[in-house]
Amino acid sequence: MPRDCKHLEPTIRETQNQRAAKLLVYVLENLDITVPESIRRDAEYIYVNRDRNTTDLCDLIRKMTRTQKAKLMYDGRNKNARALADWWDEHKYHDRAQRQRKNKRKKESK
Repeated sequence: MPRDCKHLEPTIRETQNQRAAKLLVYVLENLDITVPESIRRDAEYIYVNRDRNTTDLCDLIRKMTRTQKAKLMYDGRNKNARALADWWDEHKYHDRAQRQRKNKRKKESK
């Protein structure tokens, strides 16, 4: 009889953290920056509990020049670039929605 292995599935948050770690490795390597071993581990291990990966990737993208973004995010022939652009678009959308909810709560509390 098959076993129910739901407890072994990563959470959405863990999956998102691993995705951010994989993208961090891609960006850091292409910017010739040494990739910390902890990030390499997070990119390979599915149960990632470091929210810091998302924050670090976001900060890194914001600091990139237009040329770097064109090379690392907007090269349609590069699978990793497309994945990074998709992640960035999703991240900006969620940030915008979160700011709108926060502003709405501020207005309601006045």
